Amino acid sequence: MAKKKMNGIIYKLFRNYGFIKSSEGKILPFEFTKEMIICDKEGNQFIRTSKDVGFRQKQINLRNKEIYIATDIDFLGTLDYSPRKNSKSYLDKIREKFSKYNILTPCSEQMVEEFKSDTIIELEEFHKDILQTEDDILYEWLKFKGFQPYMLDYLINELFEDVDNKTSDRISDYQTFSVDDIVKIDLIDKRFRSQLLKLVLGVENSYKSLISRIAKQEEGGFEIANKILVYWSNNEDSYKQKQYKRAKDRYKFLTYSDDYDYILGSPSITIDDLMDQLDLSNLENLLVKFNEFQRERLSDGTKFFSPWVYDIVRYRTLLRCLNSIRNAGAHDRPILPLIMNKEQNPNLLLDLDESINTGEIKGWKLFTISNRILIDSGCKADSAIEYLNEIYGNLYRRAWFELNIIYQHFIPLFDSKVYENYETIISEVNENIQNLNNIPNSNSKNLLSISETLLNDYKLSKLVAEELTNILSEEIPHFATEVLGKNKEL
Repeated sequence: MAKKKMNGIIYKLFRNYGFIKSSEGKILPFEFTKEMIICDKEGNQFIRTSKDVGFRQKQINLRNKEIYIATDIDFLGTLDYSPRKNSKSYLDKIREKFSKYNILTPCSEQMVEEFKSDTIIELEEFHKDILQTEDDILYEWLKFKGFQPYMLDYLINELFEDVDNKTSDRISDYQTFSVDDIVKIDLIDKRFRSQLLKLVLGVENSYKSLISRIAKQEEGGFEIANKILVYWSNNEDSYKQKQYKRAKDRYKFLTYSDDYDYILGSPSITIDDLMDQLDLSNLENLLVKFNEFQRERLSDGTKFFSPWVYDIVRYRTLLRCLNSIRNAGAHDRPILPLIMNKEQNPNLLLDLDESINTGEIKGWKLFTISNRILIDSGCKADSAIEYLNEIYGNLYRRAWFELNIIYQHFIPLFDSKVYENYETIISEVNENIQNLNNIPNSNSKNLLSISETLLNDYKLSKLVAEELTNILSEEIPHFATEVLGKNKEL
């Protein structure tokens, strides 16, 4: 049954989407359709809307978060035709952003003088063939300075102060930056995302190693692992079928295959063969099935139970955001703008207090503990909710927060060496991020806030992890008596 239509007004329009304010005061984003874009004879584009609209509300998942959007929009009353913004060229974006954030560049003559210092360039021929206009000079100078197009991602309000929104008319009143500063920030970001990638892969490998060790035990682990393999081999899901096939081919025609009977063995592969085909996004399913099977009795009537796997599965949602920073690291995309940018939070798109969905954040697995810790430390209730929403609503910042909890609570339980490596990397992360405080020589409030934000999130994650460890410690005797049905130290 179709949902009842709601009424509202057009609140704000951008190039590809807009916002509707419902009659109840709720703000919902909506996407433009092709039919809404009108072109005149000169090629100018307009967005056809009306002030009053009817629409249906729909829930979707955006950046790993459930939000509501407006769909099936009816325009009521007089139609409006709002000019649609045009795409800006790369160099126009450069000039606009540089002006907005007070990033200074030399004049064209000075840029050319800088080229002269590069003995590789034959300046006369270079100038004749390429440096024809000011655009040519700026484009080549940016390349010469090491500035790449993706570095525009760093130019956001959370990293730089917006001069356009300041009250003073004097440029000297604001922090100035150079292109060299942006290149330095990129080097810091490159190290940071590389460090994050190592940490995420460390979680993946540590969890796989845990299952591998359990599967090699005599007391039930091997049997549970075999149940997982049977489940995978018989599953009708095409993706799982491909994973199983790749697992069978893992050691085909290699001497390594002598370690297992791939002809008469049952199952026809090992759990390690299967896990080699899984990444973080589908490892969760294997852990869930392991936890499900360890609840069942073994063939000899006994039970095997791993509290570590149980605890990982209980908080399995912590794994889901990690792919965001894993992918950023693997594809060498800037990560600091993603962590700091408030637009990454669907609930803060308009920076409106009423858009914060407190009901949803209270369903976050870590909310209750985190909120209590903040309030116990003297934080006001509203401020605690606001701070946690900033973490929870931003996929990348939440991944940073939950990654630290995984390492400080789960990993030490069964992989001390990986935890020691984590402590080393975190120390390197802190040293690397502190370098932002030296760009440029005078302090920048926004750049200083990055290290402060990451450090505060880390400190809170440490306290949350300690609480989770205390909870698990209290539950272990219960596992031994209730789950296994006998007194046994785990």
